[in-house]
Parts: sequence; structure tokens; C-alpha cells
Amino acid sequence: MLDKSLVYKDIVMCLPFEDLEDLKVPVLPDGYSYKMFESGDEIAWAYFAKTFLTHEELLADRVCFIVNPEGEIVATTSAWFKTNGDIRFPLIHWVSTSPKEQGKGLGKAIVLFALSRFLIIEPDANFIF
Repeated sequence: MLDKSLVYKDIVMCLPFEDLEDLKVPVLPDGYSYKMFESGDEIAWAYFAKTFLTHEELLADRVCFIVNPEGEIVATTSAWFKTNGDIRFPLIHWVSTSPKEQGKGLGKAIVLFALSRFLIIEPDANFIF
């Protein structure tokens, strides 16, 4: 369960774009697979509509999932961005793993998988946040 007694803090980390090519996307445990967003996946959370549906055309390339052997989405993150005027900042956004699936390395795996997407969707970026 999410501990809401902790004060929320934004933590910003930066990865030089050229380091993406050296990252290795992990092989998942047997029966688990990576999956990109498909229409219908937005039903999973209300936060999704507020943050992502205003850019529906980008979702299939940027919103990543891990699916367990039963076909349930058990981890997610997105290769997203923020803008400040005309400046675009690519970033990893909204990392989550189902509590019942934690301890299997899925959080690390989904983040590395999403980072690998930036090689395709943000090839001119200097940094990933």
C-alpha cells in the first residue's frame, strides 16, 4: 500500500542521451512480456486520462507495460516529456509495479525498457530526465 504520510518530492535525475545505447533491456521472468499501450489500456487508471489522453496519438510509442503470465498488466512507465515554452524535456514518468509482483526486478526492467524507447522517439535529445 502506498504510504501517503511521506511528503511528496520531485526527484530529477539526468542521463546523457548517448548513454542510452549502452543500456541493456532485461529479459523478463518466464511468461512475462513487454507491451506497449493499446486502446482500452486507459481504463486501468484515472490518472491516465488527465496526464496522457491529451496526447493520445503518442501513447502507442511511449506508454510501456509488463504483462504477467495471466495477461495482467503488472508494471508500467512512460517515455514521456515536459515542455517549458519551446523546450521539450524527455523524461521517465509514472513508474509503478503491482505490489503483488514487486521483488522480481520488474520496476528496473520497465524503466530500462522505456529508456530504450527514447532512441526511437527522441533521437535528437541531449538528456533524458
